[in-house]
Amino acid sequence: MSSILNTHIETEPVDELKKLIDSFVIKEEAYQSEIAILKEQIRSLQDRLFGRKSEKRPSDDGQPSLFESPEEAVMPVDTPEEESAITVEAHKRKKRGRQPIPENLPRIDKLHDLSDAEKQCPCGCTKICIGKETSEQLDIIPAQIRVILHIRLKYACKVCEGVDDDGPTVTIARMPDIDETPVQVLNEPDKSNQSKSYMWIFRGGTAQAPAVIFEYHPSREGEVAAAFIKGYQGVIQTDGYKGYEFIDTIREILLMGCWAHVRRKFVAVEKASGKPADPAKPGITGQALKHIRKLYDLQRQDKERGLTADELVKERQEKSAPVMADLKKLLDTSVCHVPPKTLLGKAITYALNQWHRLIVYLETPHVTLDNNLVENAIRPFAIGRKNWLFSGSPEGAAASAAIYSLIETAKANGLEPYWYLRYLLKNLPEAMTDDDFKALLPQYIDRSLLDGPTVIS
Repeated sequence: MSSILNTHIETEPVDELKKLIDSFVIKEEAYQSEIAILKEQIRSLQDRLFGRKSEKRPSDDGQPSLFESPEEAVMPVDTPEEESAITVEAHKRKKRGRQPIPENLPRIDKLHDLSDAEKQCPCGCTKICIGKETSEQLDIIPAQIRVILHIRLKYACKVCEGVDDDGPTVTIARMPDIDETPVQVLNEPDKSNQSKSYMWIFRGGTAQAPAVIFEYHPSREGEVAAAFIKGYQGVIQTDGYKGYEFIDTIREILLMGCWAHVRRKFVAVEKASGKPADPAKPGITGQALKHIRKLYDLQRQDKERGLTADELVKERQEKSAPVMADLKKLLDTSVCHVPPKTLLGKAITYALNQWHRLIVYLETPHVTLDNNLVENAIRPFAIGRKNWLFSGSPEGAAASAAIYSLIETAKANGLEPYWYLRYLLKNLPEAMTDDDFKALLPQYIDRSLLDGPTVIS
C-alpha cells in the first residue's frame, strides 16, 4: 500500500500539490469565517433573549441588588367585620341597605353651594340656608383610599314656603418624530388572525404643547406615513426603515436619521463579542461608540447652556462636526476589510447608508440626535401588549389608539395621566363644540382645573 502511495506522489507534479493545498487553506479560512459569523449570531440571539435591554453601561454605584434586600414584613390581614343583624323571633335577618363606609378612613369635605343667581327666589327675596344634605363617596386613588364627604347646602325662601318644605322653591347645588410597532388584531377583513398589523406613532407639536398620536393600520407600507404627513413642510426624524425612503423625494421635507439606532447596532456588536472591550486598545466598535458618546455629551452640554438657535448651530459646527468627521473616516476605512455579513459589517453599512440623514443634525437647531421621545411613547404600548396580547377587532385597535394618544400626550405635557383622565371623563359629556373638545386635550387643558397633582411626580 505504501509503495503505491509513494509512486502516486512521485508522479504527481509539485505545482498541482501546491494548488491542492492552497485550495484547502482557502476553504479552511472560509469555514472559519462562517463559523465566526454563526457564533456571533448565536451570542447576539442569546443577548436578545437573556441579556440586559438597556444600552447604558453598568456602573458600581453602591446600590444593593433588589433581590438582596430584606424581606418586607407581612401586612396583617384585617378580619372582616361581622354584619350587623336585627334579632327577630325565631331567626336573625340581615339588615338591608348599603353598609356604612368605615370611620377610620380620612374624610375630605367638599362644599357644593349655589351661585348668587340661584339663591334668588322668584318672589324677589334672597333664599337663606336652611340646612344641608350629606352623602359619602368612596374615592380610590393610587396607593390611597379616602372618603369624600359631599355637603350640599339647601336653600328656601321663608316668605313663600317656610323652612319645612322641600318643594319647588328649595334648590340643591348640582354635583358637579414617526415610528411603528407590530400588533395582532383579530377579525380583520381579508387577513388571518395570525398576521401582523401595526400601530403607528407620530409625535409633533410645539415644545410647549407636544402631541403624540397613535394610529392603527393593517399595513406597514410607507403610504401610511405619506397620508399623515401630506402637506407638511419641515424636518421629520425616523429610523432607517425603508418605508420612510420616499420622504427623501419630497422637496418640502428634510429627513433626519436617528443616532440612537446607529449606536444600538454597535452596542449589539459589543455584546455579541462575549468579552468586555479594552479601553486601552479599542477596536472599531469601541472607537465608534466613543465618538457617538461624545456627540451625546456635547448635546447635553448645549442643552444645559440654553443656547439660541444660531448659537446652537455654530456650536455644533465647531464641536460636533469634527467628531462626526472622525467617525466617518473610521467607517470609510473599515468598511473595506470588515466582512459585510458580520454584525460589525452590518453596523458600519447602516451608518454609512444613513449618513446623509444623520448630518442634518448639524444644520437644524431644533432637532436632537435621536427620536427616543417617540420610542419612549411606544414602550408602554409594547409592555402592555405582552399582557393583553391582541385586539379583538379593528375597531378595538382604533379605540386603544385613541386612548394611548390621550395618555401619552398627557405625559408628554407633564400631566399626571390618572388625574387628567379623571378630569376628562367627568367633563367630556358636557363638551358640545369643537372648542369644548379642544379645551379637553392635554396640550390645551387648564392645569388648575385638575383635582390632583398637575404634573408627573
